[in-house]
Amino acid sequence: MKINIGDSQNEIKLLKKGKDELIFEFRGREFKANLCSNSKDNYSLVLNGKKLNVSISDFESKGQKQIFCNGFEEYIQIGPKAQGSASKGPAEGSLESPMPGKIFQILKKKGSEVKSGDTILILEAMKMEHAIKATKDGKVKEIFFNEGEQVTGGAELCAIE
Repeated sequence: MKINIGDSQNEIKLLKKGKDELIFEFRGREFKANLCSNSKDNYSLVLNGKKLNVSISDFESKGQKQIFCNGFEEYIQIGPKAQGSASKGPAEGSLESPMPGKIFQILKKKGSEVKSGDTILILEAMKMEHAIKATKDGKVKEIFFNEGEQVTGGAELCAIE
């Protein structure tokens, strides 16, 4: 995933994802994050052993997110539409979230055979349900989120091989 922090473009590589745990690589370092609690846009987490309180707000006029973390404030932009990013677009067979939302229902499992146009999952966004459909025939290689999880616009939801 590409992320702009200030004027700096960065890549975050997801190494492992569990229900309340993420392990990722950022700027050549590995981080382990455990979610302790969350409510709407406020999160309490432990990052490499240090407890953090994070608040995230949409800053829609600029397409950015405003993040407050233990007295620190930053504006970031996530995903392929990040300013200055030379995104190649989604990888062949991948499906991206068209907007921020919540995974409402997963209809196909890893390993399921799908035909182009089959609904793989339902995204709930802006009080509406959006069907995320296969763009080609194949097999579901991976689904990157669980039901109930929040996703950003442009997040890769699943891959078809």
